[in-house]
Amino acid sequence: MERKRLKILFFFVVIYCCAIPPSLYMTSVYRATIPFQDIIDRLRTRELERQEVHVRIVGVGEFNVLSGMHLLHYLHMLSDISCANAKSDNQAVCVQFDVIANVPQGVDTEQWDRALRRAEDVIGVGAEREIGSGEEARRDDDLGRVLADIMPSHNGAYTIVWAHSKHANTGNEFAVGTVGQYRHGWLVSQGNLDEEKAKEVAVHIDRLTSVITGAKHMRTTGEMVESTLPLATAYRVSYMLWNEACALEWDFPEIFEGYLAGLFDRLSDIADYSHESQVLHYVPMLQEPVRTSDGRAGYREEDLPFVYPTTLLSNDFTGFRTTINLVGYVPADRSLHVLRDEDRVARTDSFLMPQIGGLTFMPAPASAAGGGCRRAPSQAEKAHLGVSFLQQIRLLHNLDDFGENQKVLTSGIRSLRVIRLAVSDVSLWERDWLIRSRTVEYRARALDNIRALVFMLAEFQNIVIPDSIRDDVMGALRFLDEVSEAVQEGRLDDAVRHAKWALRAAEEANFDEKMLSQLYFPTEHRIAVFVPLLLPALFPVVGKLFSEFRHVRAKRA
Repeated sequence: MERKRLKILFFFVVIYCCAIPPSLYMTSVYRATIPFQDIIDRLRTRELERQEVHVRIVGVGEFNVLSGMHLLHYLHMLSDISCANAKSDNQAVCVQFDVIANVPQGVDTEQWDRALRRAEDVIGVGAEREIGSGEEARRDDDLGRVLADIMPSHNGAYTIVWAHSKHANTGNEFAVGTVGQYRHGWLVSQGNLDEEKAKEVAVHIDRLTSVITGAKHMRTTGEMVESTLPLATAYRVSYMLWNEACALEWDFPEIFEGYLAGLFDRLSDIADYSHESQVLHYVPMLQEPVRTSDGRAGYREEDLPFVYPTTLLSNDFTGFRTTINLVGYVPADRSLHVLRDEDRVARTDSFLMPQIGGLTFMPAPASAAGGGCRRAPSQAEKAHLGVSFLQQIRLLHNLDDFGENQKVLTSGIRSLRVIRLAVSDVSLWERDWLIRSRTVEYRARALDNIRALVFMLAEFQNIVIPDSIRDDVMGALRFLDEVSEAVQEGRLDDAVRHAKWALRAAEEANFDEKMLSQLYFPTEHRIAVFVPLLLPALFPVVGKLFSEFRHVRAKRA
């Protein structure tokens, strides 16, 4: 009997001493090893690099060494002010100017002189040739070939050719600047050239540079100025043709290849794009259009956000992918317009849907009045859709089309007219600007994601940390190191790719369902569950144990 009592007692002792601790250990959360303090210290000391952009000034025409010295002096002053303001305002680009007065290294004198004469002839500063006469596109191509031999450019290195002549025909402005599809521009100025005029030219060159580099639109905080497109590493572009009646089908691949393929090819390093298309019939607008005094139908600008059915738009606003909706709307029996006011029709029948995409009113098809349906739109209608979609994609990416391709920049001194040459998709300097800006944005967002995740995981010790979370966090940090190295070495194409991968890894870690789907119970909750079950049984077991000890001692005595 006594032996049986001892067996029962030791059974409970084994349960409490050997089974309960392993069970508590097995019910504890798994946390992959992450060096929290090391990461926190790195994030606190990590600063976004300020990217230096070098702009080389080449003078032709009535350019001399003295005017070049004056120009260099004022440009250096502007550069110092620009970089100081960039540091105080968190701007991501610091512009450095350099006036090329001597023959560059690696270029012989004869080749240099011949190139300068050719550049002067290409730009054409004589009074007989009006600046802005429509020949700039050809000049842009010719000047690009001239500069490629003596001063090749790349992302972060640009060239501005300054041509001055007393008799240059610049109209009412003192200077006219032109930028095209390459990494250069040119400035034509008129009048007598003295120190004051050199100062004025320096200010105009600084303005032209701000157009090319986008220096005043990027900040190291990763915020874009007046951004119209949500930041994402991938975009799904949904092209839709809405028919108010049964009017049009479309051959979308032809429209894409003819107008949009080149654009997305140049944007492929900046983000990942996928494409889909659909046609919907019998889609009415939510409001009846208003009529102008001359009988045209349309919608006022303030009413545009409320006229289209948002339920038909695609939505995919996740941290990884955002949907861009580009809609062509075909009215049934009358053309629709965008109205500036009650009686004034806007220049275009397209408008942007902020953070969503854009919509284009198509002319009413001639066959719609008879109730018939056409299989495909005409070439003119395809071109209308293709050009509208192209412009909307540009505007959603903050690429200014300058309206009429000209823009007058004014200041305390005389104005500068900037001619922005039309391009078929995205110019090289626009692509450079997007690469620099997206590098800053992606990196800033990745740092924010890693910082928020690491602080949360370090603060709450009961949260599960799977190995995949650790791998994503450490991978994002490695990509950020690659970004810093690529920026320092001037490999900006590599920098934006690594910044994109860093943001994607950071967001995958932040929104990993393996972590979000867990139920996290603090230690005190687990104790509150086990104690009511085990404590009542503990008292009789401990009491019986002491009783057995007393019995053994009494028996020995």
